[in-house]
Amino acid sequence: MRLFALLAPHLNNEGGNNSGWLGSYKGVEMFFAKNRDIALAMSCSSKWLKQSVGYVVTSDGWLDIKQHGELKWQYDSAINGNIACTGEIDVTEKEFVLAISFGRTYLEAANHAWASILNGFDTAKKNI
Repeated sequence: MRLFALLAPHLNNEGGNNSGWLGSYKGVEMFFAKNRDIALAMSCSSKWLKQSVGYVVTSDGWLDIKQHGELKWQYDSAINGNIACTGEIDVTEKEFVLAISFGRTYLEAANHAWASILNGFDTAKKNI
């Protein structure tokens, strides 16, 4: 079994004008996106096997998986467009937390995602 997370942010209610990139916060790999004064971070407590940030319909993960059955394209960033963040999650972990958080800056969003990862699966499960 393979599991992919796909996030196509529409920050500030705009499909376009979003920028996304791969990075890390306190040693945790994350996806980041920003549009003016709104940012998001997406992270997973399990390892990302592959990650990519592309443009919707031309280089996004959904298109890649549809064409190849896996993430072959691995782009580090997509700037000022209609973007999608795609990651393959290591499913050897029985339980994991997938965190998507928001902030005024990407560091604020990253801090919120990191806190969710630190709180762990049991806390996330209780809050459903």
